[in-house]
Amino acid sequence: MSYVEFLLLGIAAGAVYALLGLGLVLEYRNSGVVNFAHGALAMLVAFVYLDLRTAGNLFLPLPPFVPNQIHLGAPLGDPAAIALSLAYAAVLGLLLHMVVFRFLRAASPVGRIVAPIGLMITLESLAVLQFGTTSQTLPAILPTSAVVLGDGLVFPQDGIDLAGIVIAVAVALWAVFRFTRFGLATRAVAETEKGAVLVGLAPGRIAAANWIAATVLAGASGILLIQITSLSPTVYSLLIVPALAVALAGGMTSFAGVTVAGFVLGAAQSELTNLQQVWSWLPQGVEEAVPLVMILGAVALRGQPLPTRGMLQAARLPRVPRPRRIGAMAIGAFVVCVAALLLMHGNLRYGLIVSLVTAFICLSFVVLTGFTGQISMMQLTFAGVGGFSASYFAVKAGIVFPFNVVLGGVAAMVLGVLVGLPAQRARGISLSVITLAVAATVDAVLFGNSTFDGGFDGAQFSGPRLFGLNLGLRTSNVHDFPRPWFGVLVAVLLLLVGSSVANLRRTPTGRRMLAVRGNERAAAALGISVGRTKAYAVVLSSLIAGIGGGLLGYQQGVLSEPSFTTLASVGMLAVAFVGGLGQVRGALSAGVAIAAGGLIPTILQLEINFGTYLPLVTGLLLTIFCLVNPDGMAGAPLPNLATLWRRLRHRSASLGSPAAATLGPDAASGREPLEELS
Repeated sequence: MSYVEFLLLGIAAGAVYALLGLGLVLEYRNSGVVNFAHGALAMLVAFVYLDLRTAGNLFLPLPPFVPNQIHLGAPLGDPAAIALSLAYAAVLGLLLHMVVFRFLRAASPVGRIVAPIGLMITLESLAVLQFGTTSQTLPAILPTSAVVLGDGLVFPQDGIDLAGIVIAVAVALWAVFRFTRFGLATRAVAETEKGAVLVGLAPGRIAAANWIAATVLAGASGILLIQITSLSPTVYSLLIVPALAVALAGGMTSFAGVTVAGFVLGAAQSELTNLQQVWSWLPQGVEEAVPLVMILGAVALRGQPLPTRGMLQAARLPRVPRPRRIGAMAIGAFVVCVAALLLMHGNLRYGLIVSLVTAFICLSFVVLTGFTGQISMMQLTFAGVGGFSASYFAVKAGIVFPFNVVLGGVAAMVLGVLVGLPAQRARGISLSVITLAVAATVDAVLFGNSTFDGGFDGAQFSGPRLFGLNLGLRTSNVHDFPRPWFGVLVAVLLLLVGSSVANLRRTPTGRRMLAVRGNERAAAALGISVGRTKAYAVVLSSLIAGIGGGLLGYQQGVLSEPSFTTLASVGMLAVAFVGGLGQVRGALSAGVAIAAGGLIPTILQLEINFGTYLPLVTGLLLTIFCLVNPDGMAGAPLPNLATLWRRLRHRSASLGSPAAATLGPDAASGREPLEELS
């Protein structure tokens, strides 16, 4: 095949990327929210189509322990299945707007990013629980015959059809937003909701219509993608990376730019796949780096060292209280952990060790997101680089523990330096998109390379020894697993690093981070180097995560690529956010209560077989915490309970008064009903 033919073969994939990107732009232009769940929505609608086409069942987005299918009598044909699936997408888009997205317009930048991630995890978990992880295929929807062009070039018919569909959709969207009252109203609402209301527009209805249209586009993308690849929850959810790349290339506004960028991306990936056969030095998976290059190019061209006035927003961010009694609190937590390690046995002890290692990695989120306000989706990727490097240094170079773990952290820090460079010009959504693309690229190019991740056998870790003492979890006596001493070592490291992170909050560097987090323009006016501060936070957090990856290797005994996939890295952000990003105790809460294999999930698994539903619960909790309490579990329980107690006491006293008996509880409290609800 010639180089030109491979370029043409990529048109089909590029058309799907463009269609997904058009939906993202539609959502962003309407609400300012980057919907990271867009690929998951495409996946869910594709599975709905699959179920209708093969079994005649209409899947409802509910867990399998409740009735979640409506049997329609017989499998549907293509036209009926497609029409019903797109109608399903429209209803789903309306419901999600009403339940989640309409609340995000006034949410903090962190909430706007993390809530869609929670939705993505939820939708993917529902699909896995219902349909499994095995890839599924269906007969092609569009014709697959070949069209012979001039000079003997062969072009697949489905590529022509897909390109025509996408171009038609892009032209229709451009015409609607350029010439219709609805398009003008959408632009007005995007600029200012208050002004739109004053001229008689209904922002809620306009936003709902746009979310319906965007979800229908996502569903159409998922169905059409069956034309060129098999259906898998993981693969479809990760389509958000190329979709974001083409959307950013189009400036998140231009339908024409998104369409052209989609075709360019698909053609470039197809050509790189061909070149891997021609040039043996090209690594496998290099085509997955094209979206990253496109994203970095868009950020480099449009990114600004400081936000403009229109970009400033006073929004609710996770609280970062000034830590008090750090030494006493740290020693107390350490004593409790060590006592629990010594008293527990078997699965419970191992679950606590998993919790401590996860908490160590989550400390990196406290530094980067809690203190500096920069959202990273690749902290587990840093941990993977640190873990695989620690194994290499131990096995290949003979460097003993703990120096190999420290060097693994340094290797992760080198990657952090590279990520920190664009971080100086990126913030909020831009940085989260960059880190997501870097995570996908490292997963495909580095973690998928057998020379780096150990291949089929994985990266091996023998029991760590320190000062002649064997700290390994395993011994020749299988009944003695797991031994507690490695957990004690992790507790010591967590004590030292956690105390250092807490003290960082009180140092001049920590105050500079908080200043950048609060207002970059004001921080720059005070003489703070905003770019240098953000880059420092990225590098420091990558070092902590990299060391945590080495500890994870010794905890598991062997590391492999599935432990550090892109979606696993996104899931780690979910775990850290639910625990609490602004406080060190949030990292510990995340490890103990939410981490897969952690202490409380282990207890629930032993009691009620809870493990299969943990990702679903994590995704739901993440979305709820984003909307209700961005402080996570670390900031929620005590204040909420105290407030609830005060309200109950006030309400009971008010209900006992004569005025309350006459006027009702709202009059007794001295508040209007709407004030009480607020």
